[in-house]
Amino acid sequence: MSLPGLRAAVPADATALGALESATMGREAWTADQVAEELAPATGRVVLLLPDDDRSVAWVDLAVNGEVADLLRLAVHPDRRRRGIGASVLGVGIAALPATVERVLLEVSAANAAAEATYAAAGFVPIARRAGYYRDGADALVMQLTLHEANVAGGTR
Repeated sequence: MSLPGLRAAVPADATALGALESATMGREAWTADQVAEELAPATGRVVLLLPDDDRSVAWVDLAVNGEVADLLRLAVHPDRRRRGIGASVLGVGIAALPATVERVLLEVSAANAAAEATYAAAGFVPIARRAGYYRDGADALVMQLTLHEANVAGGTR
């Protein structure tokens, strides 16, 4: 799936991304101020968003630390889900990581089967479980993608 309009996020996007967080993450949502901190000029981040008019449809936030990247956020607006947008944004974000990154880690609510399936389809595998990790009491499933084995954005990385 092609994503026309997908671009790097900038600090001016914080309000729109904060609204997307509110629409998608429930009690775990980041505020616009927290999003702004992620968008502050810094090294080691891949932050992409898919805008549509004056709102954000999707975003991905990856933090890079040496050979490991942490997927901090992947969100798709509820009225645009089940169209492959999340998988596409994820693939582009992973493809944009520096070549030095060997693996990507993430935590996903064990209660979120749709997200877990999206990550599994992208090659992530469960490696651990964190009991009661989320505010609602749900466990976190820790998943890992080993990049030399991953098929990223239609090609092998």
